[in-house]
Amino acid sequence: MRTCLLAFGAVLCGSFALAASGEDRSEVKVAKSSIVLPTYAPGGYDKTPLFYTGRVYQGAQGRVYPYPMQDVLHDGKIDETYTYLTMENDWLQFGLLPEHGGHLLNLTDKKTGFETFYRQHVVKPALIGMLGAWISGGVEWNFPHHHRATTAMPIDWRLVKDKNTGTKAIWIGETELRRRLKWSIGLSLLPDRAVLQAENAFMNRGPYIESMIYWANVSVHCGDDYQVIFPPSCHLGFDHHKAFWTSFPMGPKMVDHQWIPSQRAKTADDVEGLIDLSWWRNFTVESRSIFAMDPDNAWLAGYDHKKNMGTAHVSNRHLTVGKKFFLWGNFPEAHVWDTVLTDSDGPYLELMVGCWSDNQPDYSWIAPYETRKVSQFWFPVKGISGVKNVTIDGAVNVERLEKKEDLLVGFHSTRVLKGCTVRVLQKGAPAPVFEEKKVAIGPDTPWCKTVKVPADAQDQAFTATLADASGKVFLAYTPVGPDPHDPLPPKVANPKEPKDYTSAEEAYLTGLRLDQFHNGLIDPVPYYARALELDPGYAAANVALATRLAKNAEYAKAEKLLRTAVARVTRNYTRAKDAEPEYLLAVVLEEEGQLADDPAVRAAKFKEAEDLYWRVTWRSTHARMAYAGLARLACLKGDWAEALARVEDALDRGAKEAKLHVTRAYILRQLKDVTGCAKELRLAAAIDPLDAWGVAERAFLEDDGADAVVNAGENRGIKAQALLETVCDYWSLGAWHEVAALCDQASALAAREKPYRTEGALPLKETVAACASYKNALFDYFGGAALERMGRADLAKERYARAAAQSTDYCFPSRHEEYAVLKRAAALRPDLANTWYYLGNLEWNNDQKDAARASWQKALALKSDHALALRNMGFALAHPGTYFTNTGVPSGVPSEEAYGYYVKALAADPTNFRALEEMDKLAEKLGKGTAERLATMKTYRATAEKYDACILRMAYLFNEAGDYDAALAILTGRRFHVWEGGEGLLAPFVDALLLRGLGKMAAKDFVGAEADFRQALTYPENLQAGRPGDAGTEPKVRYYLAQCRKAQGDEKGWRDELAHALKGWVHPGEMNFYRMLVLRELKGAEADVAANRAELQKAIATLETPQPKVIDAYAKFGGENSPMERQADNLWKAKYLRGLALLADGKAAEAKALFQEVAAKKPALLWAAYQARQKEGTP
Repeated sequence: MRTCLLAFGAVLCGSFALAASGEDRSEVKVAKSSIVLPTYAPGGYDKTPLFYTGRVYQGAQGRVYPYPMQDVLHDGKIDETYTYLTMENDWLQFGLLPEHGGHLLNLTDKKTGFETFYRQHVVKPALIGMLGAWISGGVEWNFPHHHRATTAMPIDWRLVKDKNTGTKAIWIGETELRRRLKWSIGLSLLPDRAVLQAENAFMNRGPYIESMIYWANVSVHCGDDYQVIFPPSCHLGFDHHKAFWTSFPMGPKMVDHQWIPSQRAKTADDVEGLIDLSWWRNFTVESRSIFAMDPDNAWLAGYDHKKNMGTAHVSNRHLTVGKKFFLWGNFPEAHVWDTVLTDSDGPYLELMVGCWSDNQPDYSWIAPYETRKVSQFWFPVKGISGVKNVTIDGAVNVERLEKKEDLLVGFHSTRVLKGCTVRVLQKGAPAPVFEEKKVAIGPDTPWCKTVKVPADAQDQAFTATLADASGKVFLAYTPVGPDPHDPLPPKVANPKEPKDYTSAEEAYLTGLRLDQFHNGLIDPVPYYARALELDPGYAAANVALATRLAKNAEYAKAEKLLRTAVARVTRNYTRAKDAEPEYLLAVVLEEEGQLADDPAVRAAKFKEAEDLYWRVTWRSTHARMAYAGLARLACLKGDWAEALARVEDALDRGAKEAKLHVTRAYILRQLKDVTGCAKELRLAAAIDPLDAWGVAERAFLEDDGADAVVNAGENRGIKAQALLETVCDYWSLGAWHEVAALCDQASALAAREKPYRTEGALPLKETVAACASYKNALFDYFGGAALERMGRADLAKERYARAAAQSTDYCFPSRHEEYAVLKRAAALRPDLANTWYYLGNLEWNNDQKDAARASWQKALALKSDHALALRNMGFALAHPGTYFTNTGVPSGVPSEEAYGYYVKALAADPTNFRALEEMDKLAEKLGKGTAERLATMKTYRATAEKYDACILRMAYLFNEAGDYDAALAILTGRRFHVWEGGEGLLAPFVDALLLRGLGKMAAKDFVGAEADFRQALTYPENLQAGRPGDAGTEPKVRYYLAQCRKAQGDEKGWRDELAHALKGWVHPGEMNFYRMLVLRELKGAEADVAANRAELQKAIATLETPQPKVIDAYAKFGGENSPMERQADNLWKAKYLRGLALLADGKAAEAKALFQEVAAKKPALLWAAYQARQKEGTP
């Protein structure tokens, strides 16, 4: 036998002391410190509300509002000092950045310096996050969407030490704004193990059911020797949505490989065939995400075979069901992302793990007032040459070597243990084939040897075990056999058209899945409508529609549907088995009562809600949430004894909800039970150490709330939003005194704040200051509403006026309580423009579009130059329908009235780049001429320069106008930032150079033309461009370069360039035309010409194929254009390609007519205009 080479031993880190050995528990140290990181400063948060227009992001709706966008990035690098929360034990040290989304920066093995996660040494944002800015590396915590909105924003944090156990943890989390779901994650190092533990808690603090995903996005350093390790029994993988399946580890090189052999050179990478998908080095064609179909194992790992170290994760396999890796790939275009995201740390891949989700998107339901918990564990693995099984106790590797009598066996233990025994057992053998006793093993001392076994035995005959000194086996592995899974499982099915469903249940379930997964393309409402067409009383469909309406504060419509559902489930004097319709009706009636102006109406709504809640308590499924509703209603009436009894009923049915404990604490304070109140607050903090309401309530208990805001705001990420959530908690109980006190304190703090910058490349302190600010008009609106509820309407009017006089910056109301408050303010003070502006924002976000437009019109009637209201009216008139592709036009309609509002908006605020971009998109839809659009852009050139998307549109317009010098000045004069999933910026660069070069060629400037053509073959770093896996536009460039060489009498250069034009594979389309020209000039085989003609015709047919009425519902990314618009654009592209096909076939006159038609209608198709200008028969 021989001992394995432990390569990790050579990787030492002098800054850490050698770990102590032995079985004692190590000391765990936790601290708040700081770290200096070079940082590429992002721009500020956008002050313009960004409403949803059908953006598909990570496979779901990419909603932004009420968050601000942060999609302006800069390229200056400065050293920034970040808050750095750290923890270490004898073996590991980790640190995280609370000011950057709680990103876990590092998990470092102290003996070797090995980074268990990808360690970034620079903060270099790219446009990958939901709001824009996103950094790679470490661990990103994603809930309730992927990637979460605040991934690059400050989050809440707290250092906690359990007084009873001495356990230390760093807690991070927040309440997400769009659906108000809360997450708290406690990170700790176990004192007796080299293991990082994450204790995750996810909370629905509201009365409505929601859906959620949670994925921990773990990055690791990778390279040619890096292997992703799914459990060996995993033989299947799939893509997002399960829209593509693959065998694993051997699987196809590409997800979609439909290229013909003539489109690949012999020297090009083959895009067909199988590769080992577990190795990073093999992904030479495209980026990939692969999820494991592996329900029987609890772990995932990755291993760097060169370093002989890796990363392992383990959790409860019944909860943590998701295992995935993502990589950009190992080819030039993929390596662009290495330079975009880091300066020198190299490539990475992501080893993601998901709880209650095995796919993205794969949302699961979380009930009202439900708290979900799950534990996860990560640790480094060292010195065992790979991984075959993982538990919290360590990892094991068993591998048959080239010589069949050699079996490599390795164990890594997360604990320091002595007196262990290693055995290799063979099935049917009377004794172990190998045994070694008195083994000392630990995080820094793995055991790995090659043992001799019978060469003729199958791998599955052997089992390797590691037992502790007591004889208990705590690590083991038996190799598994092959499982080819032939055929593969079916792909996820696309929804049918609603009319094609004949079952009400099937139609309803189709709509429900679209709702549950937040599908950004297909509207679920027609499916619910179809179910109700088939069965108007169908309770489930009525409830589903009503839930959507209630969440959008359209209570009257929701109430009507819910009464229909209740009538169905209770007909014939039936006590309903399903309590959901009655529960939701009670919630809606409570909401309507909160909105009611008339006390009698309010009392009647509350009375009926109370009766329904009581009826719902008869069924355990909704009893907890119904008792919580009864407690709220009792608080609103001031019946504290009743409120206490009911919240105790709720806690009896679910004692792990921090919000219910704080509710009970508030009630006990009203009953003067100081001891009981304090006890409940301690319980709430133990359940959720980041609970902000409990901190505020403690301040009211101890000192009538004197420092409630300061205390509750300590170590909060977005302080105003965290406080507004607490204000809403008190509001729901009718705690007007507490609401007023919190709002007074917030306003006083805001008045003392120093100004912060919001534009340009911003230092960290400026973006942190924006998130820490209490400058938000909603505090004065709530303060006014509380005064009104306390009978002081005169003071409320003054407070509303003060609210409306404040800056609108970053005030994006969205909560139901804010809707109620703004409705009251608008009723009592209808003369305040900003009140109507805010109300319109909230109504539009709630899909109350008619109401929103009316509110914005009222704002403009009071203040005609209200820049944001003008922009919003332009946006609203251009987006009149839904944001779904099957029921609306997400990207907007060509409205001259909308354009007029945009013109006024920019006149009122010439600095608003968002409005400028939206206005030019609308101008394009309206068919406004290139000259007019370009003149507008030139007028607002300084504004366009602020934003990549604006100045890029200007570059396109310069190309359309034939001013290629101006276009290239833009395209070469700044670094652009490209969105993940978006189109690259190489096309306008290549077009400008080719067209400018062709102009020079026509003027006999062959040297200048050749320089332009050769530059068109480059991939400028500033455009975030890299050589793609295919030939790209090279056949076109090489063809014109060949003509240039020929014009200069260089026949060899002409032939060389033509030969280059045939290398690599191309997508069917324009490049096939140029290859036809090349083949004819080279006297190539007619079969190759015909093959390219066929591919060109195939591209035309594809573009001319009508879009299905129900499009592919499973895109990972998507723009805002509808199928109808795509179809229209495709038809013009098809006409251009038809012109090329005619030109290739010698039908020059017919081709020219098509080119002229396309150029007149679609000036953005530059090459149609170029071909239209040429002499007949000259490409």
